[in-house]
Amino acid sequence: MNSLISSRMKEIIRLLYKHENEFLSAKDISYKTNTSSKTIYRDFKNYLPIINSNNFGFNIISKSGYGYKINLYDQKLFSHFILKNTPDECLQNINYDNIYESPIIKLIVSDNKQYTLSRLSNVLHYSETTIKKAIIKLNEIISNFKIRIEKNKLGYLKLVGCEFRIRTFIAGNTDLLYRFLECDRAYFQNKSDATTTILQENLYRKKTHFFEADLNFLKNYLIVSEFRYNRKYYIDSDQFHELKSPNENVLNFSERIFDSYFYENNNFDARKSEVKGIAMHISCFQIFIDNAFVVDKETIEISNSIFENIYSLYNVNLELNPKVKEYLITHLQPLLNRSKYDIKIFNPLLQEIQLKHLIPFNISLIFKKILLNDYGYKISDDEVGYIALYVSIALEKSVKNEKRNLLLLYDKGISEARFLEHKLLNEYQHYIQNIDIREKYALNKIIFYNYDCVITSNSSNHQFQYPIPHFFSDDILGKNYTKFDDFIKISTRPNIDIKNIIPKEYFILGDEINSPQEAIKAILKNVSKHQKISADLVQNILERESLSSTSYLDRTALPHPIKLQDNETFLSVMLLKDPINWGGKYVEFVFLFAPNLSDYKTKYINELLSEFFVNPKYFEKFTKYPKYNTFIEIMNEISTMLD
Repeated sequence: MNSLISSRMKEIIRLLYKHENEFLSAKDISYKTNTSSKTIYRDFKNYLPIINSNNFGFNIISKSGYGYKINLYDQKLFSHFILKNTPDECLQNINYDNIYESPIIKLIVSDNKQYTLSRLSNVLHYSETTIKKAIIKLNEIISNFKIRIEKNKLGYLKLVGCEFRIRTFIAGNTDLLYRFLECDRAYFQNKSDATTTILQENLYRKKTHFFEADLNFLKNYLIVSEFRYNRKYYIDSDQFHELKSPNENVLNFSERIFDSYFYENNNFDARKSEVKGIAMHISCFQIFIDNAFVVDKETIEISNSIFENIYSLYNVNLELNPKVKEYLITHLQPLLNRSKYDIKIFNPLLQEIQLKHLIPFNISLIFKKILLNDYGYKISDDEVGYIALYVSIALEKSVKNEKRNLLLLYDKGISEARFLEHKLLNEYQHYIQNIDIREKYALNKIIFYNYDCVITSNSSNHQFQYPIPHFFSDDILGKNYTKFDDFIKISTRPNIDIKNIIPKEYFILGDEINSPQEAIKAILKNVSKHQKISADLVQNILERESLSSTSYLDRTALPHPIKLQDNETFLSVMLLKDPINWGGKYVEFVFLFAPNLSDYKTKYINELLSEFFVNPKYFEKFTKYPKYNTFIEIMNEISTMLD
């Protein structure tokens, strides 16, 4: 009876299984399966009676106005239904998004069990053809680690490659580590505690410390290394010939750890390579030896180059705050080592960082671009996400500090500005954080985003629309100081009409759009009818897409330029009539955000969008009723919450 169900219907059933706890409409199913809604309705009409009248381990609930939902009552029968007669389709059930979760990897990584292709097929209930195809795809992925799955002379499947990289791969995931050691959690915890004790003793002696997450990874690497070392799987020194040797201080520290951890080390050559392997891992984390962080000249050179490029592109000086500069450099050193040694890290906060820290993440992509193009270092978006947190610190004014940052612009002479500065500090010292004095001719270089208000003299003939609150010096020095007094002493979010920030004209329908490029161009063509936009905006947005796709969320893309524009900040929303492929994901909502750091709206829109995407209730409400009024209603609700 299973053979009566078409392969397309089985694909629909798998989709329902992935969304087991929710109803999916025919429209949802159609765009996820690249099929028309009419075909979906016809398939359910034809196959629902067959499915619900047979014992397949599940049935499908159909509810008017809601859609379709799967109801499982026997997991074993369901698995048999899905897997038995459609071996090639089983590839979809092998997790490629998280390589550590792959059932094939989990089984063959074990050192004590031997798996042939046929045995693996029996254990996983996949055909041998499916296993072969899966291994080809898995090898494409783990080639990033420079390892692979191969059959040995006896036909057993093994993880092969550089011993150092195999250990690094296994140490990267605790669950995989359990299986590798074939131990229970209690045994592993005891082993982990013993390793921690050894590390802490050596750290104390050398006045050395790590961050906790880095220490845990090193601990896992040592546990794997001991297991492999005791079974005479040694690190070959020839495998390191293309890799730069770690710092001498790090090597000395690594020798202490090795001698404390590996009690029997008669093999001198093996000892030397093992020490270097430990040292390479230590070099990939932020380590302080004798209370000093180890930074080489190359890192300083690269840091300076990146800081100069970011200042040139964004007018953001990351060197102004010595502490932030130190944070970035101390992070960059191990990041470069991880790139050298092909050690991957996972950033569980990546999506949240991309949404909540959109501008810092955008700036941080310059790190990625320069490292690859100028120095040959390839880094992932996970790494970029961590850099973005440091950049965010550099950009962010402390929300806990209610004191104001003021900008004084002068055109006659600095003496008048100095006098006004003295007056303000005497009168409002408890309300002012900082006062910057700048000449008016430097307007195009000023980042107004960094200030709460600007003060100019009355005599100026220069007509300029300031993006932040503007006061005249005569009003502050004279009797009409009430307005400024109220402003300086009250620290609340300005009362902004969201309809003015996101006008209805910027909320459009995308008809006959077949690609991200077409969507971006159509949105900008519409926006250009209502305001001036940069001539190179399309190119900047497409360049940003080439570095990393902006389809962060399911069904949604958030394109924005790599270089922040000089014109007014805007947000435009496009509802696509038909979903399009955007960076490997199907997208039907496009939120194009073009920020200008000098525009007060930038930070406000960024806060609204962050909450909109991060909080599921807001986004779900919009996708259910994707109308302009719904969007504005949600934005107002978020604005009230943020206040």
